[in-house]
Amino acid sequence: MLIAHRHGLRASELVGLEWHQVELDGGRLHVRRAKNGTPSVHPTRGDEIRALRRLRREHPTNAHVVVADSVLAFGRLRCVSAIELNTSKPLDGDLVAFEA
Repeated sequence: MLIAHRHGLRASELVGLEWHQVELDGGRLHVRRAKNGTPSVHPTRGDEIRALRRLRREHPTNAHVVVADSVLAFGRLRCVSAIELNTSKPLDGDLVAFEA
């Protein structure tokens, strides 16, 4: 969820993210944008890289970074609440990072 929030990923972009799009050593994330968006490369921070490395160790055979069911089960309202807790400020308006 941290990556989705920081990089403005839609839920479909998050669950579609595959390990070959993640450069852990180079600190880059290659994002294929939904809704006719332009693909882009995003720099990743140390805490994101550490979290991604941990995920990779825990699920070495998964092609996808995030399992779709875990995001969908989490739900939009819980995602908003989690981000508000982590950023210490309320979110207003539509949360683009989690639009499907």
